[in-house]
Amino acid sequence: RAYLVKEGVPEELVGQLDLLGISSIANVLSSIKFAKWYELGEEDIVLTVWTDSMELYGSRLQELHEEHGEYSKVDAAADYHRYLKG
Repeated sequence: RAYLVKEGVPEELVGQLDLLGISSIANVLSSIKFAKWYELGEEDIVLTVWTDSMELYGSRLQELHEEHGEYSKVDAAADYHRYLKG
């Protein structure tokens, strides 16, 4: 979250990320990729749905933590540039 704020994402928006679960995040990332692929501009709109929230994934997050370790600032930067900027 700190990395997103550092990159200019408004704190208010970052504070609402718990409203998105894994499926919702996948939908948002797919929409971003779609918009980039089709070179959409400011006047274009892409609609997607938010199907879940993070409150469903407490045990899954624990599993990921145990499997891969703590999610670091380096991980956040890599994911940001790969999935949002790339």
